[in-house]
Amino acid sequence: MTAERIDPRVARTKTELKAALMDLMEKRRWEKIRVQDILDQTGISRSAFYAHYGNKYDLLMEGTPTLAIPYDAGEPNFLPLIEHVDEAADFMRPLLSQPVLGEVMADSHRSLVVMWTRHFADTEFADDWILPELLAGGLIAMIRAYVNQRTRERPEVVCARFDEYVAQVLAAR
Repeated sequence: MTAERIDPRVARTKTELKAALMDLMEKRRWEKIRVQDILDQTGISRSAFYAHYGNKYDLLMEGTPTLAIPYDAGEPNFLPLIEHVDEAADFMRPLLSQPVLGEVMADSHRSLVVMWTRHFADTEFADDWILPELLAGGLIAMIRAYVNQRTRERPEVVCARFDEYVAQVLAAR
């Protein structure tokens, strides 16, 4: 099976739209950015924008992966997530001050709580609703802080440290 070929004009249009949105987000609050502002900055037509996106949120979220944590030997593996955050840090940094990030982070938090709840389903922590909330909130807070680090540790170091802290929390309980 062959990979779908993307028209270079479409790729260029999408790249320009994303770059304009990121630039605007560094200067304005999310709620003050209009699709027209993005179009004005790029010179791209309204019909071209809406051929690819339903609204500015769709533009923002394109390419943002659904939060899925793989399991290795029955344990969550956060390394792919931390590697993705490391690669996307420049994209994510302007979002940290934007209200829209709250919506994105709330969705991620809910996904993580579900993941931790399922992970603990057959353990002594099965009925503990606070533990999944604590671990999900801790991971989200760590990601926010990681993105803002001027010199970030390698993802595997951060992941190992997070795993160590989770183990300590579970051992202390």
